[in-house]
Amino acid sequence: MDNVSADGAYHDNIISVLDKLTNQSSISRFFNTSSGDGLDRVNGQYYCRPDLDLKSCKSCVSTALTLFDQVCSNKKQAIVWYQQCMVQYTNRTVTATLQTEPSNEYGSYFNVSRPDIFPDIRNKTLDDVIAKALMPENTDRFATGNDTFTNWEGFYAMVWCIPDIMLDECKTCLDTAVSRIPEGVEIDYVLFSDSPAAVTEIAASSVESTPPAISVVKLN
Repeated sequence: MDNVSADGAYHDNIISVLDKLTNQSSISRFFNTSSGDGLDRVNGQYYCRPDLDLKSCKSCVSTALTLFDQVCSNKKQAIVWYQQCMVQYTNRTVTATLQTEPSNEYGSYFNVSRPDIFPDIRNKTLDDVIAKALMPENTDRFATGNDTFTNWEGFYAMVWCIPDIMLDECKTCLDTAVSRIPEGVEIDYVLFSDSPAAVTEIAASSVESTPPAISVVKLN
């Protein structure tokens, strides 16, 4: 885990990048920026869910940046995921780049009443929303879907890709996220499977409900 000096050029470039992300988040839901050159270059990026209004986007990005300041102020790179947005800074390339790592999976498991039919409904719903996200006219690369498997239980799925990667890269990223979902017939879960380039979120819960927000910070 690499630390950086608070009085060095790399740290100054982190501050510059985070300031740019803050300022832009009230204008757009997706933004790449950088500061510095050579080994001191820092690249920054955020993207908000396409169905989020700009006020909520700015709030999510600002919350992430506050967390960076509290937890990651001396770290060379960091990433935070929320249900509404992803924010990162790094010395790696982020623009138009398929990134499946670092990744995060979070799940809470519980029984479903019809384990005999649930896996088919889950798989069909995921296939449908991924197909919608990958439609060429869907420039947001975002889709949701739901289905029911009893009168009181439903399944919710949401997928989204960062908008500057190619469709085939989006598919690769979503397929990778789905492959990290544990197999199981007798239980299901609220689960987030995230990478810097794509998010898969699924939940078996009461009909049309959505899972709660979570956050995870990765430090390198």
